[in-house]
Formats: sequence, structure tokens, C-alpha cells
Amino acid sequence: EGRRREAPAGGVVAHARGLAARARAAGKGKVYLGADDEDASLEGEEPFFEDDNFGEDEEEGFDLAALEDDEELPGVHLGDAAWAPAALACVERVLKDDIEGDLTIFSLGVDEARRALALTIDKPSDKWGAPSVDEIVAVARVLNEALDVEAEAGRVPAETAAAVSSPGAERAVTLPEELSRFGDMPMQLTFDDAESGTTLTQIMAYVPPEEDTQEVGDDATWKLAEVKANRGEKNRPMTRKQRNLRWQIAFGDITKANLHLDV
Repeated sequence: EGRRREAPAGGVVAHARGLAARARAAGKGKVYLGADDEDASLEGEEPFFEDDNFGEDEEEGFDLAALEDDEELPGVHLGDAAWAPAALACVERVLKDDIEGDLTIFSLGVDEARRALALTIDKPSDKWGAPSVDEIVAVARVLNEALDVEAEAGRVPAETAAAVSSPGAERAVTLPEELSRFGDMPMQLTFDDAESGTTLTQIMAYVPPEEDTQEVGDDATWKLAEVKANRGEKNRPMTRKQRNLRWQIAFGDITKANLHLDV
């Protein structure tokens, strides 16, 4: 019996093997395309669910849900698979040589048991770092073709498959490394508050230092962001006290940071 998956908010996913062709999610949801979908361009089309088998795995060895558990965690996570470095080299080569644009690795996970990769791609030239649907589809197809070549050469297991996604509008942010890139956008921060001795989660705005400096220290100043979640009932403006609040937070005390989409 097919398993129906609700489309999670965040990025766009194209899995080139084993998923129902042309099952698409609306809004901020995820998009899944099958390997044999001849329509690679999705621009201007209405999103839809084609059938009740949305997200059904045709190959029992591939579990997309398991791969997505840590997809928001940036970085490369190869695990213990002996073939993982070859898979990483393949991904890097495809993004550098075979795909147009400035796409880079946001995160990469390897599932040795299922012979699967979970790749999330970043687009530095985009304000939100979000590649287009067409770019994600192109990467999924080209990468899976390249993995077939690697498998024939014995560098990765046969039928190794890749799921490709975008980080999503509320992507994880690495601080302080990405502060210069996303510092003018509201972020949801989870941090250890030294004054109260508790862990707080607030939607914050970065307050740049008054001096013009290119160096980032060990901490930064933050204030409440002017977003709906920080306003009062009936969407009233923040109070003067709220606007004047400041937090001096060490980057080491920030346990999680994500962009915040004000909707």
C-alpha cells in the first residue's frame, strides 16, 4: 500500500529515482519528480498532487523520510561508508563542471545501508540562498546519471541514488560565518541567556556595530525584529520598551539560528 507524505514546509526536493513522477507541493512545500518525468521545466505550472501514492518508494531500499531527518543541518556528513568520499567528489564535480550557475553544497548526508545521498544545495547569489525548481531538477538528474557512471567504475555501490533539495525559506544559518550574508534579515535564534540563566528563542534582528569594521568578534548585539510574531494582539506595533531591548549574545551561546519568513 502506498504511503502518502505531507509536503513539509521549507525547500524543494527532486529525487531522481523511486518517487511518484510529477507529484508536486504548493507554496513553501517540497516538489518531488521521478527520473522519467520528461517535463523538466516547472515554471508557470500550477502545483498539484497527482495521486495518493505521493512519495511512495518504488525501491524498498530508499527511505526519503530517513534522509530528511537532518537535512537542515549544514555541512557534509559522510558517515562511515567507504564509498562516501567518492560520492562527495562526484557531487562537487557535478556542481562545478556540469551545472550552470553558482550552486554549492549546503548539506550532504550519506545513508550507507540504503545507498542514498541527501543533498541540499545553496545559491549564494539569491537573497534567500534558494535555487529554482528547474535548477534542483537539473542537479538531481545530472547527479544521478553521474552516480551511475561512478557505480559502473566500482567507486560507489550499484543503484546509488540522490535526493536533492533547497534549504527552504527558513534555512539554517551558520553564525558568525554567514552574518555578513544574512545580517539584514530577521532570524529566529535559540540561545543560552546569561542574564536569566535560561534558554530563550526569539525572532531577532542583528544590530551592526557603530564603527565600520569588517571583523566579527566573539559576540554580537541583537534586538527584537519588527515582525508579526513580536507584535501585540491585532498586529499592533511593538512597544518602545520592546524596541529598545538589546541582547549581547556570544556566538558560542547560540544553539540554533534560522531565517524567519514574516507571514
